[in-house]
Amino acid sequence: RRLTRKPILLRIGILLAIVVALAVVSMVSSVFIARTTEGLAAAVNQSGTLRMQSYRVGMALADQTVEPAERAEHVARLAGEFESRLASPRLAGVIPEDSRHPVHQAYHGVRDAWTGRMRPHLVDHLAALRAGGADAGTSAAYLRDVDGFVAQVDDLVGRLEALAEGQIQRLQHIQAAALLLTVLVVTVTLVLVLSRVIAPLGELLGVADRARRGDFGGRTRFAGDDELGRVGAAMNR
Repeated sequence: RRLTRKPILLRIGILLAIVVALAVVSMVSSVFIARTTEGLAAAVNQSGTLRMQSYRVGMALADQTVEPAERAEHVARLAGEFESRLASPRLAGVIPEDSRHPVHQAYHGVRDAWTGRMRPHLVDHLAALRAGGADAGTSAAYLRDVDGFVAQVDDLVGRLEALAEGQIQRLQHIQAAALLLTVLVVTVTLVLVLSRVIAPLGELLGVADRARRGDFGGRTRFAGDDELGRVGAAMNR
């Protein structure tokens, strides 16, 4: 009843403002989630290169055709590339700060495994190579652990992909909800326009035509507190 007492233009304006607000929310959420998803796609690609880089380090360690000093420099360079990729903003920048988040745990698990297990193998082996020899034990230790380490990297890649898919699904849900609400509000607007604008105007025109012909017995059913209702009440009187 309060709503019917409000001016028609105000009611229609409120409904149209709701439609515009829903459109803005849908567009803003689309832009935000698209940028987030784009960053996650880059992070997935970056984390995927860690697997290849881990095996490249192992292949360089096992390459007996290269002189020890040159092999040491090559392995050190590849290990440095791995660490720069692991710490790259493309990857580290999208990791959630919540320590309970699966992606956070997977990323820090990979980082801890590298610094705590894989890199020490390389340090020992590089020291032996630069000393003019080779420690086959440390090389074998890295090659023995690399498959398990790559499995941790695979887990990180999978969790990042799941996070990206979750963002896309969230965007789909937001757009579906916005579309549903928009259709609902537009339907209410059309019903309001038909019932409180078009129908009253039709009857008012009919009463006005009868009055123009000298028949003042015409009456309109639409008499209320809004604009056309007040016109109808005045014409009835």
